Amino acid sequence: MASDLNSDEIFDATLADLDQSIPGAQYIALPLDQFSIEGPNGSHHCLVLPPLGPCVSPRLWTRLEKDTAASLRKFAYQTTLALDFLHKNEICHGGNPEENQVKTETGEELPISNPRYLVYPADIIRLGNEYLTDEICVIDFGESFKFSSPPEDLGIPENYLPPEVLLECPNAIGPACDLWALGCSLFEIRQQIPLFYMIYDNDELIAEMVRFFGKLPEDWWAKWEAQEDWFDPDGKWLRGESKFSLEIALSKPREVLDMDENYKVVGKKSLETSEDEQKLMADLLYQLFKYDPDDRICTEEALRHEWFKL
Repeated sequence: MASDLNSDEIFDATLADLDQSIPGAQYIALPLDQFSIEGPNGSHHCLVLPPLGPCVSPRLWTRLEKDTAASLRKFAYQTTLALDFLHKNEICHGGNPEENQVKTETGEELPISNPRYLVYPADIIRLGNEYLTDEICVIDFGESFKFSSPPEDLGIPENYLPPEVLLECPNAIGPACDLWALGCSLFEIRQQIPLFYMIYDNDELIAEMVRFFGKLPEDWWAKWEAQEDWFDPDGKWLRGESKFSLEIALSKPREVLDMDENYKVVGKKSLETSEDEQKLMADLLYQLFKYDPDDRICTEEALRHEWFKL
C-alpha cells in the first residue's frame, strides 16, 4: 500500500509494461490487480500480489529435500537473472488472517486516523513443502529507480550498501549499487546467513569490508574518519585475529538438529560448501565486490560465471 501516490509513481504497477519475453521477467512479482482506498490519512494505492512462499534465507535450506547446494545455486542464478532483466530495462532495484481489535490503554476512543483493527499477515513459514516451487520471486520495488534518475539516498538496509554510499561519495547511487547488493544476496542465499549483519554501524560495516577486500582506495581511506580505530596506515587490522576472507566465510558449515517431542536428537542436517565451490564462488563475489564501481562485473557477465555451471 502506498499513500498519496498514483500507479505511475509505483514501480510495482509499471513492471507489467516491460517486455515479459526477456529472460528473468518470470522471477519478478507482478501485481494481479490494483485499487485505491480513500481514508482519513489520504488516498492509498493498493497492489494485489500473488501468494508467495518464505524468504530464501536464513532457514529455507533445512526444508530442501533434494540436493541442497544445487537448489541454493539455482535460486542464486534466478536472482541474478531477475536483476539482469531489470538492468536491461535500465531499472535499479534499490488460510484466513487473524484480526485483533485495537484499543487504547485507557479505553478512550481512537482518533479517526487510527485503524479499528489490525490484520496479521499469513504465517508463510508454516506453509507445507507441497505448496512450494523451485522458483524464486523478487519483490518490493519501493526503492527502485531508473538509471537516468537516481535518488539522493537509498532506503535499503545498510548491510547491502556499497562503501561509496556508506562514505557518502558524490554520484555514488546507480546500477553498481545493485551489483554490490547482488553479491551480498548471493552469499546469503548460498550460505543462508548474511555476509554483513544489521547490528553493525557504518564504520563497523566498512571495517568488515576492508578485512574482506583489502584497504580502500586512498581518497576513500582519507575520507573515512574512523579508519585509525581499526587499522594501521597500511590497512593492517589492529584488533587481534587477522585471518579473514571470503574463502574462510564460505568454508564454515551450518548444522541443525532434529528433535522429537521429548527433545531427543533424532537426526541432523548439515549445509556445507566444497573447497572447489568455495574457490569458484569467492571468485564471482570478488568481482562483484570491487571497490571501483566501474570494475564490478555486470549481471550478464555474472550469469556466465563457472559457479553457476556446477
